[in-house]
Amino acid sequence: MAGLPRYQVIGRLAILDPTGEKKPEDVLDQRYWDEAQSSQLQGEEVRRKRAVFLADLACLGDSAPYVARGLIRNLKPKDDEPQAAPKLLNASGLKLFTDRLLKGKSDPTTCLGVRGFTDTDWADLSKLGS
Repeated sequence: MAGLPRYQVIGRLAILDPTGEKKPEDVLDQRYWDEAQSSQLQGEEVRRKRAVFLADLACLGDSAPYVARGLIRNLKPKDDEPQAAPKLLNASGLKLFTDRLLKGKSDPTTCLGVRGFTDTDWADLSKLGS
C-alpha cells in the first residue's frame, strides 16, 4: 500500500518521456477544442451574453459594491482610449448592463451588488449609460 502513490507518480511522469508513445488518458484532445471553437456563438448573441454575464456578476450581493464599481471603472472609456469600452461591450450591451444596475437603485432586490453605492458611483453609472 505504501508504494501506491509512487506508482501513480511514475505513471503520470511517463507521459513526459520523449521515447515513450503513451498519451495521457485524462487530457482533452485537439478534436474537443476544434468542436468547441466551431460551435461558439457569433456576433450579437455573444455580446448580449457577455453583457448579461457582467451584469449578473456586478449584481452579486456577496461582493457589493466592489465588483460593480470595478466593472464600471473598467467599462468607462479612458481619456486616451475613447474606444476602449466598445471592445468589451457594444452600445446595446452597455445599455443592458447599466439598466440592470440602475434598476437596483429603485428596487435593491433586483441588483444586490449596488448596495452601498455612493452618489459618485451612481453618477459614474449614469455617465456610462449615456
